[in-house]
Amino acid sequence: MLAKNTLLRTGAIWSLPLENIDLESRTIKIRDVENLKWQPKGYKWPNKPINDTFYKFLEMDLKNRNPEEVYLLDKGNGQPWHVDVAGVTNAMKKCCNTLGLPNIKPFHWGIRATFITWLLNEGVPQVQVQHLADHSSITTTMKYFNTRKNNQANAASLLG
Repeated sequence: MLAKNTLLRTGAIWSLPLENIDLESRTIKIRDVENLKWQPKGYKWPNKPINDTFYKFLEMDLKNRNPEEVYLLDKGNGQPWHVDVAGVTNAMKKCCNTLGLPNIKPFHWGIRATFITWLLNEGVPQVQVQHLADHSSITTTMKYFNTRKNNQANAASLLG
């Protein structure tokens, strides 16, 4: 849910303290997490908006949390679900394999590329997608944009 609704990188998801989720302002704050020795990649747009769908999910999820939990991906005792960022990627690879989905390396690139492509196909301005994805350059954002399917569909429709 977090990757899909915010386009956050794996490290930001892995290290996200619950205190950085502000439902009142509908914002997720991406900050240094000193005790995990984690820093965000740059500080371009450090606050991510929480959309309606994700808000409902978080509202219910946070209500049902163990008071000892510290992170969004917590073991239930104030410790991160995985020791490091790679653990999240490896867990997601296992999920993809179980579901018969292609193995995406690294996992978060596939998630980000899928939703960047979806947003751009839906007509969201490139600069808005760039900011949500936290890219310094629009060129980087456009590298994630998979135009092959659309280009093929458009070309095929002309053949009829």
